[in-house]
Amino acid sequence: MNDDPAACRREMRGTRIYRIHFAHDGQAHPKKNQLKPHLKKCWCIPPEHNAAFVAAMEDVLEVYSRSYNDRYPVVCMDEKPLQLLAEVRRRIKMKPGMEERFDNEYIRKGTCSIFLFCEPLSGWRYADANERRTKIVTIY
Repeated sequence: MNDDPAACRREMRGTRIYRIHFAHDGQAHPKKNQLKPHLKKCWCIPPEHNAAFVAAMEDVLEVYSRSYNDRYPVVCMDEKPLQLLAEVRRRIKMKPGMEERFDNEYIRKGTCSIFLFCEPLSGWRYADANERRTKIVTIY
């Protein structure tokens, strides 16, 4: 063994892995950050000094707060256009300790429109998928 400190440092360089352990006074794993910039909350902000707009929004909210009446049902409708996509490569299945892996490349197979009608107070709902928006939908 060489007693020269400079020679010892030269010998230590190379492909060895050196780990440094830092002392900590908290938990072993820190808490997740409360900030999530990828999540967004959206709502309608009325234009300034527009009382008619605010009154119309309050009328809409009043409709949703009504109690159930079978003679005057509250029916909600929503539409969502979607792309139909196919994968180019097969997914790699999950194994213990490993997440499922998939390629982000895709083939576009067209579009469709999803319609949802519901009456939340009675529990009724109807969903329909159409190739085009122009088709007339009959609700039963």
